[in-house]
Amino acid sequence: MLLLVFTLVKGTRSGLGRDLTIAELAGAFALLAGFVVNERRSRNPLLPLSIFRVRGLAAADVTQLIAFAGFLAVFSSSPCTLQNVLGYSPIQTEAAYSPDLRVGVAAAFPPSSCPSRNAAGSSSPVR
Repeated sequence: MLLLVFTLVKGTRSGLGRDLTIAELAGAFALLAGFVVNERRSRNPLLPLSIFRVRGLAAADVTQLIAFAGFLAVFSSSPCTLQNVLGYSPIQTEAAYSPDLRVGVAAAFPPSSCPSRNAAGSSSPVR
C-alpha cells in the first residue's frame, strides 16, 4: 500500500505515463495481490477477508471510501486555490480554514447538557 501511495504522489510530479511509474504501479498491485492471497491462505489473517461478505459492512466501507476521497480532494486542493488563484498568504489561508476547524471540534465534543442515550443516565458513553 505504501508503494502505491508513493508512486501516485511521485507520479503526479514526474508523469503517470512514464515507464518507471507504470512499473512501480504494477509492482504495487502485485504486492497487494500477494497480500490478499496470503491473507486468504493464512489461518489467522491480519485482515479477515470474510468481513467483506457482510453486505452492510461492505456498503459502509464503499460509502466511507467515496466520502473520504471527496473530503481529501477538497481539503488538498483548496489551499492551492486560495494561495495561487486568490493570492492569500499562508496565514490568510489558515484563517479561512479556522471556522471549519472550530465546527469540527464542536461536533466532536458536544456539551455535557446533551441528552444521554445510556440507560444509567450518565452523559458520558465511557465509564
